[in-house]
Amino acid sequence: MATVSAELKLWVYTGNFGSRAATPNYTITKTKIPTESKIIFEVGELIKDYIEIYFDGDYQAVRQTAWVEWEITKTLSDASTETITGSGIALNGYGYFEDGINPELSKGLLQSNTIMYVKSGDNPYIPIYTDGGGTFEVKYYNGATLIATQVFGNSVIALSVDTDTIKADHEGVYDASMTEIRNQSNQNTTSTAVASGSPDRVVITDVNGNETTVNIKYIEECKETPYRISFLNKFGVVQPIYFFKRRDEYVDVTNESYYINTINRTGATLNYSLNNPSKNVFNVEAGKRIKLNTGFVDQQFNEVIQQLIMTEQAWIEEGGVAYPITPITKSLQYKTQLNDKLINFTVEFEYAYSEINLIR
Repeated sequence: MATVSAELKLWVYTGNFGSRAATPNYTITKTKIPTESKIIFEVGELIKDYIEIYFDGDYQAVRQTAWVEWEITKTLSDASTETITGSGIALNGYGYFEDGINPELSKGLLQSNTIMYVKSGDNPYIPIYTDGGGTFEVKYYNGATLIATQVFGNSVIALSVDTDTIKADHEGVYDASMTEIRNQSNQNTTSTAVASGSPDRVVITDVNGNETTVNIKYIEECKETPYRISFLNKFGVVQPIYFFKRRDEYVDVTNESYYINTINRTGATLNYSLNNPSKNVFNVEAGKRIKLNTGFVDQQFNEVIQQLIMTEQAWIEEGGVAYPITPITKSLQYKTQLNDKLINFTVEFEYAYSEINLIR
């Protein structure tokens, strides 16, 4: 039977999987166009509206994901109906045009660079995916010495079922950890690989045994003050990047003004005070901005800086507080070690608030 129409019910929520509200966030009904063979629902922007990012400087407590459940009821040409259900985890990520339609992001390392520059004395923070099919374990090395191991899931185990209540619309691999993961909070679907002891090499292994190595270089900056910028990257998670070199600060002020008559009459005498302004200022607004330099980095940071200037949310850590900032650099010249020898990136930011407190 041919499909005549379809109704989509979509839930987007946080917390424990299965704790969705009775009423869906969206209910969309579509009728099939006679010249088309399928009904397509575009839900990316709808889901994005319900993914709230919260970051206060603590990478272990960042909120950046949401659960998604859907129910599609198809009405067939004989008036009968069929219902399809599904679920997944949502992140505010994106793919590039060259990736094609609906690209699937990494399920292991959730950043593009495999070289990190970290301020000496700080712990490295590496975002990883820990839901089904994601990271199995992370090993931390200092030289050839293994200093720590974190285990996030189980290796792949084949499942056997004796009922017909499990249905899937897409082919895939199912492992024994999925039931447990689906009962966890959405906050446990991404994590941050971190270990003390200054590891200089981190090996991330997914449930299929694939390994990704991240090399860490610690920088002891003795002249400038390093700043850690955290930003929402293309994978939809908060990623750190350090700026080690020169910092320039600016303040931009805007206002409006008007003129008033300051003449006073004392008896028959007209006069005005030299101390009272005839030009008055109001609606004063002030904003700060900064210009930061990375210092010399590997050319793979072309991609990192591109994601940084494209980000929707970013923070700078100053005095133990993560202040919101917005990149205002609008262009990037790609640099290579062949052409540029030593690669440094300069990015300008503005603080994402008014310097004069407008919150009352």
